[in-house]
Amino acid sequence: MGIFDFFTFGYSTQITLIMLISWLIAVVVGIVFHEFAHSFVAYKMGDNTAKLAGRLSLNPVVHFDLIGGLCLLFFGFGWAKGVPVNPNNFKHKRAGEICVSLAGVITNFVLAFIFSCLTVIFELYVPIMDNNFYFLIYEIFSFTVLINIVLGLFNLIPIFPLDGYNFIAAAFNIPYMSAFDRFMRQYGFILLLVIIFLPSIIGYSFLSEAVNWIYDAFISLFYIIFT
Repeated sequence: MGIFDFFTFGYSTQITLIMLISWLIAVVVGIVFHEFAHSFVAYKMGDNTAKLAGRLSLNPVVHFDLIGGLCLLFFGFGWAKGVPVNPNNFKHKRAGEICVSLAGVITNFVLAFIFSCLTVIFELYVPIMDNNFYFLIYEIFSFTVLINIVLGLFNLIPIFPLDGYNFIAAAFNIPYMSAFDRFMRQYGFILLLVIIFLPSIIGYSFLSEAVNWIYDAFISLFYIIFT
């Protein structure tokens, strides 16, 4: 979902702008914490490459990639700068690679879980529709849940250069520049484009279904807790 999609929903200009701002904030939160998690875990595992590059930070600017950011704004998918990591610096190389590869995904799901709680609290106890500021905060919470689930699931796809591939390569000890690794590095981006655009062609998206299921599960859990 890109920025222009918000203007096709038929809402008033005010509501549309609130939703658009909320979406942008949620995207920044999800991406920044995802990249920070990679940097932080790499540093804790013994590699300070990301820290020396200024990436051990929650400042969105240091993680921003111009082309990836523009693609995200206009086409609904994009990317941040890859976190520089030198596995040779890890105290335990294989464990370090596995932990770093999963750090961003785990962080996204933790954020989704936390903001699910906040979303339900707002739905139950705050007069959202009576105050534009409350509505803005609620939309930020809700979009943060959604965006982080999307980021978590998408990055689990085992295709280079996503975290899912890095985890598989580390867990199964796939040699760097082996035949399989070369194939994934050469054609991974093409495979990702197919995965991104195929649902619009066939009219079904397994990823969207999975996102909706997890979103509903998180929200329903906190409804059970608070009611």
